[in-house]
Amino acid sequence: MSEHTPTLEERHAQWREAQEADGWRYGPAVYPEAKKHPLIRPWAELNDDEREAFRQTVEPSANSEVSP
Repeated sequence: MSEHTPTLEERHAQWREAQEADGWRYGPAVYPEAKKHPLIRPWAELNDDEREAFRQTVEPSANSEVSP
């Protein structure tokens, strides 16, 4: 039996669900004190840049190619 590797969309859904359970909601920018974040929307509503930003936060190898 092979182990299921979650897709990026599934990982986003899990992340979003966890954030919402912690009180975070959608906002046009990240506002930690107000618990607002622009990526707390359904995957289908994210544009390519937003999807890439999420990918870089969950895939360490994506960050290794970008210099700090």
